[in-house]
Amino acid sequence: MEMMKVTCPSCGTVLVVPPASVGRKGRCTSCGDVFVISPMSELAPGDSPASDEEIMDWLGPAGTAAARPAAAPAAKVEKAPPQPAREYKSFPVRLGHVDDMGAFFLFDPQLLYDEDFRCGFPRKCIVCGDKSHLSVHLIIWSSKLPERGQLGVHNRYQPSVYDLKKLGGLRGRKLLAALDRVPNLPEPYCLPFPYYVCQACSAVGAVINDVRFAPGTNSRQCELGICSLARAEEFIVAVRGPGSQGQQRIRKALAKTGGDPWRAIPLAVRSRIKQWYQKLDDEQFVSFIPDGDFAKTEAGQAGVVVTDRRMVYRKFARRIEMPFSDQITIASRGTGERIQLKITAPGNKTAIFTAGTAGAHRLRKCLLEQGVRARWVT
Repeated sequence: MEMMKVTCPSCGTVLVVPPASVGRKGRCTSCGDVFVISPMSELAPGDSPASDEEIMDWLGPAGTAAARPAAAPAAKVEKAPPQPAREYKSFPVRLGHVDDMGAFFLFDPQLLYDEDFRCGFPRKCIVCGDKSHLSVHLIIWSSKLPERGQLGVHNRYQPSVYDLKKLGGLRGRKLLAALDRVPNLPEPYCLPFPYYVCQACSAVGAVINDVRFAPGTNSRQCELGICSLARAEEFIVAVRGPGSQGQQRIRKALAKTGGDPWRAIPLAVRSRIKQWYQKLDDEQFVSFIPDGDFAKTEAGQAGVVVTDRRMVYRKFARRIEMPFSDQITIASRGTGERIQLKITAPGNKTAIFTAGTAGAHRLRKCLLEQGVRARWVT
């Protein structure tokens, strides 16, 4: 089949796709944005329109060459021309410590007045690093809230979460201008300080913060903790530039953990998952996909854990293990943020799991990476 070139409208990456994809939706393999493929060449004789699922698989993270017929090869990304070296700003931020909860940065509160600093978080999920299906969250300096210590105080600040697509893809200072200040906080703590979370992850415990007196002084300092060490390294590179001592310390910590995906999950969520999932000897944790029927603040109470050997499902009082040696069938129904997955395996094992588009793609991608020949039914 002849191929044609299209350009992602979000990041400009050149993709090579089958002509039958014209007019259908595709996902950029570089930035993860979903867009309608524009006609840039005539359809080859005999080509017929492909299904939405096929096009999403060709371009999306779930697709592989082996998962589709030979007539539908996976999209290829052309090498981009060399780009000029990026210029970094260096802000007075230092790494305080790195522990099981993440990496913690220290800085003067006055730095929050700097808009460039408040644009320092990488534009990807603060937990898993995914660049698609992102929402914008604002840091809430809870130690400065008048209701500090009250149960569920963060739940009152749900308006501080924005759909990135509805903001029109704004970046930098333009994005800050479109965001509201956090109510009931004094300056500079009320100024919008955005970070990003994908549809399949929860913000619970992903970013930790505090404001207190610096040791031996009367000056206050902000402490900002990032659970994922990979995202913490990207943050310090953005606000200090590459090669700083703090980056080297985070990189050493990453090397010790081997980039373990389990450590990228916030500690509070890990503690909930451990109540129903126990790692087997020599088993490798791969991913956790939360159940969409539960609120983001309840992350870890229900969902699917994928390892290199099995799937473990938990919802309410029901817990099911499905070894990858079983023939697993997954039937999907619905679209968008309400996709219901019915997962069945021999022995009358049936799991009813709710996931958004991002969660369903993550599950499929994880199974493909583990070589699981799951049967998908739509």
